[in-house]
Amino acid sequence: MICSVCYGMLRGHQGSQWRGTFDLHFDHQIDRRNLKESAGMSCVICRSLLTELSRLEEKNRKGVIGKAWNDVYASLRRTAEWLRLKQLGPEERGSFISAYLSEIYGTSHGQNGLYRLDFKLGENKKRVGTFVLQRVDLKTDDPEKAGSVTSHYTEDASTSTLHTPFSSSTSSDEVLSLARNWIRDCSLCHDGCPHKTDFDSWYPSRLIDLGVATEKNERTKSDEVRLVSTKELLENGPLKDRFYVTLSHCWGKAKFTTLTEDNIDQFLQRGIKINTLPRTFRDAIYFARRLSKQVRYIWIDSLCIIQGHSPKQYEDWLRESAQMYQIYYNSYCNISATAATDSEKGLFFRREPRELWEDDINLNVEGIPGKGQPWQQELMSNPLDPSDPMPELPEEPLSMSVGAIHGETEKQRIERCRILDVSFWERHVDDAPVNRRGWVLQERLMAPRVLHFCQSSPTLDSKRQSLGGQVAWECRELVASESARTGLPIFRVQAGDIVPGGKVKSLIPHNPTQRNPFLDPATPATLYTCWKQIVEVYSKTRLTNAEDKLIALSGIASMMYDQINDNYLAGMWQRYLASQLLWYVDPVFEDGRFYYMSERPTFYRAPSWSWAAIDAPHGVKCGEITDVRFGEGRSPHTGQPTDEGLRIEIIEVEVTPGQPDNKFGLIKDPSTNSGVLNVLKLRGVVKKIELQELKVNGVTRYGWYLVTRSSGIEAAVEVAIHRNVYLDSPDSDTDILGPNGQVYCLPARKDAAGYLMCLLLQLERKDGVETGRFGRIGLTKIPPYEGGQEKVLALSAEDDDAIPHGNWHAQEKKHTIEIV
Repeated sequence: MICSVCYGMLRGHQGSQWRGTFDLHFDHQIDRRNLKESAGMSCVICRSLLTELSRLEEKNRKGVIGKAWNDVYASLRRTAEWLRLKQLGPEERGSFISAYLSEIYGTSHGQNGLYRLDFKLGENKKRVGTFVLQRVDLKTDDPEKAGSVTSHYTEDASTSTLHTPFSSSTSSDEVLSLARNWIRDCSLCHDGCPHKTDFDSWYPSRLIDLGVATEKNERTKSDEVRLVSTKELLENGPLKDRFYVTLSHCWGKAKFTTLTEDNIDQFLQRGIKINTLPRTFRDAIYFARRLSKQVRYIWIDSLCIIQGHSPKQYEDWLRESAQMYQIYYNSYCNISATAATDSEKGLFFRREPRELWEDDINLNVEGIPGKGQPWQQELMSNPLDPSDPMPELPEEPLSMSVGAIHGETEKQRIERCRILDVSFWERHVDDAPVNRRGWVLQERLMAPRVLHFCQSSPTLDSKRQSLGGQVAWECRELVASESARTGLPIFRVQAGDIVPGGKVKSLIPHNPTQRNPFLDPATPATLYTCWKQIVEVYSKTRLTNAEDKLIALSGIASMMYDQINDNYLAGMWQRYLASQLLWYVDPVFEDGRFYYMSERPTFYRAPSWSWAAIDAPHGVKCGEITDVRFGEGRSPHTGQPTDEGLRIEIIEVEVTPGQPDNKFGLIKDPSTNSGVLNVLKLRGVVKKIELQELKVNGVTRYGWYLVTRSSGIEAAVEVAIHRNVYLDSPDSDTDILGPNGQVYCLPARKDAAGYLMCLLLQLERKDGVETGRFGRIGLTKIPPYEGGQEKVLALSAEDDDAIPHGNWHAQEKKHTIEIV
């Protein structure tokens, strides 16, 4: 549904304003009250705008970081803006929200039936929503283009897939039936999804027994479940029709019933009273019991792994954590409490059914640039070559109407379009509470299929209960929701453009021509690039226990190892390790300032050269795995990586796992384990530098310059300051600035754009004594237009002894150093 304001704007161009821009400009809602009223009437556009506006207001209220001075600074900026707007009249102030309508060009012939509708706050032009309007009278016959910016629906197809939800809660039989249909289609029809056989020969160590499913499935009335040890279940071979499902959930801060040494015997022998469990667990058990008679068990981490801090409990946790890959991969389905912030919020949410109906609109396309006759569209997308003949012009007389001059008739100016919210999947699935948990990424990737229980609206009913419940589906071949049950096109805004959005499950490559594949034995370039993308997504997630940084990724690492058979090194791989070292942390820019939010943990977790040594709330950026050289006629996917452009050479690397039988988990701490170093030995050109804090108009950045034996104070003034600096954690590394910082620069790679990327290292000290080894503190980039690359790469006679503890190779003119 859409409100009268949105309908009038899209159908009748009400609120149109001439701004001399490429797109059409409209005044939308005049104030927040009107926006809220329209959202309350279930307008799909205004509901989304209100959700994003509320999110931005909450973000501004909290500030980027929790420091008091930052809250004061941000508050002053907002107050000043409010006072400025208050002094303006209504006409000067403009609309509360403005809208911009334009066409998306994604084919070689210009028009492709896709339009973008952007909404921005009138006061600061902050984008609060982007929608795609997709014509329903066109389609592509290529299933590979489903969800791309060039796919369309046919009118017949769009109406045949229309569905009218009527249930007021995601606990309903209607939702259950939809989930069953998704699972059935995935199991029977999706070649790219793992196939579930009738017999199971592998189970997790423990499971929660849901009870025997009778003809009437009366187990839903049982008020208890029982913990079972699966070792006994498999004594007589594989079991038929005894599937298990898994649960992904946020623990939260509240205490709830878990498996411990004290109650394990009770849970095994007498069972668990369901009413003693948190609401999310109760809901998941109820749903799993109804889902299928073949579903006999459910795996919930806190009820199937012994919790606590005793040696026995820790040993059990380590053993079970090492099996996460198998636990989720062999499951029937993953049930995700996607919207719940803790275990008491539950799985199910109420909703207003009409908010799930498909939203179509009669769009008035008059005035949108490019909406002309076919010959005009062809001319726009394919400018004439001087040798080309002139296009054949229409035969209409020159006295035609203005509309005809534009190549339109009354019938042609209206197009039936479906409204697609670009932010839907990101906001309600990817960025939902459970998917911000570090552990859940591998749960989501490993599981063959995921059923998300979402909450897609902040509205409240008359009893002040949250509304907006909706289920979403995710497998390797289909992304869907209740409001788009046959497939949901995923878009995202990238650098201002609308592009097809990446699916999380696409982070793991697969071969769709093989039944039950999990990874495609693709080229190394593809696999290592997938790992890079996984790390970038994972590094943005949160962990309750920071010690879990590597072990919460161990399942994905184990799966990847089965394909590449490479040595795993604290979140990296030995092959192409030199390129993988070039990760960095971007500072956050907000309110006109840069914030350096990353921190080093107070305990040892990984060597400094690994991204796992840093906690960065906004994630790390990984360097390109390597240059890829393409042979004649070969696609990028068949190109082979090379070390072209690298300026460093890996000599030796050593990482000692915390457990001998789990090389993908914890790392031994060198300070408490004699003989353990977790060291990286490499060869390259090492230059001493000095880091400085640069403040311009109150904004803090960092810069550096080269230091040589001849560069005194006067010489240093003439040395170029390099400002492209990405420090790993300046708040943690407090002794790196100034002449006593003992900081060095190691040129590592020159990329295709001409940027020279260098590692920033600090000479390690222990108890005030230099160890002869280095620790990584950041990365710097020297652009080709800035100058200074030659000086960083050049060697002079003094370089053979300028670096303490570095072995100088006169023949290769490089140093050999160790980084820990």
